[in-house]
Amino acid sequence: MQSLLRTALGVASLLLVTSPLLAQTSPQGQSSDIIVPPSSIENPEDAGVRAHTHLLIFNTRGGLTPAGGLGPGGGMTPAQMRSFYNLPSSGGGQIIAIVDAYDFPTALSDFNTFANNFGLPKETSSSVTSSSNKVFQIVYASGSKPADGSSSGWTLEEALDIEWAHAMAPGAKIVLVECNSASYADLFTGVSVASGYTDGETPALSTREVSMSWGSGEFSGETSYDSYFTSSNVVYFASAGDNGAPAGYPSSSPNLISAGGTTVNTNSSGAFTSETGWSGSGGGPSSQEGRPSYQNAISGIVGSSRGTPDLSYDADPNTGASVYITYYGGWGVVGGTSWSSPALAGCLNLADSNAGAWASGSQAVLASLYSNLGSANFRDITSGNNGYAAGPGWDFVTGVGSLQGVTALTTTLVPAISSLSPNSATAGGAAFTLTVNGSNFVSSAKVNWNGTALTTTFVSSAKLTASVPAADIASAGTASVTVSQNNQTSSAATFTINSTATAPTLSKISPTSTLAGGPAFTLTATGTNFISTSVVQWNGTALTTTFVSSTQLKATVPSTDIASAGTAHVTVYTSGGGTSLAKSISIKETSLALSVSSLVKNADGSFTAKINLKNTGYLSANSLSITASSLGAAGTSTSLPVSLGNVAAGSTGSVTLNYPSSAGSSGSLVTLKVVSKFTGGSSSNTLRVTLP
Repeated sequence: MQSLLRTALGVASLLLVTSPLLAQTSPQGQSSDIIVPPSSIENPEDAGVRAHTHLLIFNTRGGLTPAGGLGPGGGMTPAQMRSFYNLPSSGGGQIIAIVDAYDFPTALSDFNTFANNFGLPKETSSSVTSSSNKVFQIVYASGSKPADGSSSGWTLEEALDIEWAHAMAPGAKIVLVECNSASYADLFTGVSVASGYTDGETPALSTREVSMSWGSGEFSGETSYDSYFTSSNVVYFASAGDNGAPAGYPSSSPNLISAGGTTVNTNSSGAFTSETGWSGSGGGPSSQEGRPSYQNAISGIVGSSRGTPDLSYDADPNTGASVYITYYGGWGVVGGTSWSSPALAGCLNLADSNAGAWASGSQAVLASLYSNLGSANFRDITSGNNGYAAGPGWDFVTGVGSLQGVTALTTTLVPAISSLSPNSATAGGAAFTLTVNGSNFVSSAKVNWNGTALTTTFVSSAKLTASVPAADIASAGTASVTVSQNNQTSSAATFTINSTATAPTLSKISPTSTLAGGPAFTLTATGTNFISTSVVQWNGTALTTTFVSSTQLKATVPSTDIASAGTAHVTVYTSGGGTSLAKSISIKETSLALSVSSLVKNADGSFTAKINLKNTGYLSANSLSITASSLGAAGTSTSLPVSLGNVAAGSTGSVTLNYPSSAGSSGSLVTLKVVSKFTGGSSSNTLRVTLP
């Protein structure tokens, strides 16, 4: 296999292929089951100048069949790969960017054919470059369409990359960034474009993962390119290579995840039986890059060098993937670590989207990978050889191993609690909403009460709310409150459940009096030991109460409670603490009394009357007036308004009214109507006087 993978294939060999992949002829000197496309051949002068793909084709001509695949042509299906690596079947979000060389003319239709066959979302737009596409889009790195890459094998690389990133993260948008050529200058321009790309959807989607299924042998000066992989919002993946050891670039950069390869073994039903290190998997100690801190735990293996790969995925073309591409006649089976990189980028996207938090760059994910080394989150692959032997733990063939679920890919954001509100309650109280303040919360976070998850609402990365049932505070004591997410749990915060509440005291109310028949008003109660559940009571009935502080409450007194004159008793009640002593509020009478002290008929036939008015209850600033009306024989009326000015509450005012002779003959009734206008309403009182 090593000699096979290291042997170059002339470009002309693949150019002769015009029929489907199933009918392709193996190049001379190659094993009958593998085809190496021209794009995967590296010439000695290429290192540091141009990249090649890490792509190999399984040759199905002559009845040869790959091992175990249930898809078209005998390739692996998305469902198989999810089952092999214990992955969820749905999820994904934001953008996975694929960086490749040259144009892929049938990318949209081939992508949709693949998606349709496996029940994945399809792109409904007919414009492959539209930034508002929801599932798949092409971006030209230089701003214009590159040359067609079909004959070289680059379009097959692109088909593999976009189809299998989509297969692993069906909910993510796939953006293919097409570069003008396979030169490092053009490809790294594409990496920059991919890293900063935001589309035209509403809301806009941004790149979260970048996959690079290409590279070359290591070269002097490669470290100058490492800065392309340092975005704090993007995680980078690169294929480790298909020629075994030694390491290659950019796979050896410490700023990205190096994707190695395995061979997956299955039974006759296509079900997983075992996994071994693939002989073609790139890996080994870097000749140019120093050991990063996340590999300090394996310094006994890598020494002072960066070791690759980091994480592995099926890459053996004999257990390869079903891929659809029109140029090569439809369905074929493709392998190489070119498959590992986009598939693992999809796995990370799946992990982060399901966790509700996007990784803060490659370093965060690498730290998580190595902190999980040796755990059940990985399948430890102990057999296989790529020039180095696989063995227990980390090795130069498969790195930490292959995935068993997405937990190890999720950056380990540890939640922290800073405060609880409220932080106490009274035993036997009602259910309530608990606010948990802190940091690093994600949308899947749960608030736990003594280890049991509460119904939790994610407000922000700094706030959660949770419903605490009355049963959880039935007895006095303390409760331990924690937040858990992605197998991480915060330190505990203590919630106090008091045996009884402290008795409230009421020292003052404001106002202390009001007028009968007046409107609703706000009563302020001042005292001590008030809590959020304390209520103001009016003659023993609870009012709508607002908690201001431990020394002040405000309550709304409805107009119906002051309809009649009298006295009301105001108290404060706290469940478990009892009722305060009462304060009284006076509801004052509001009436006006009229009387006539004299009524004289004048010589000219007019009349003079002295009218007394007693003001009971109204405020002293109220203006009072009298209107006198006489009813004549003809039924006409005459009004004689007279102002008494301000008549203080509890005092009497008087006024003399002169009635003209036209007011009526002797025995006529004259109506005197006294009107008071004051804040909050009006009142009237009427006196009828008989003229002599």
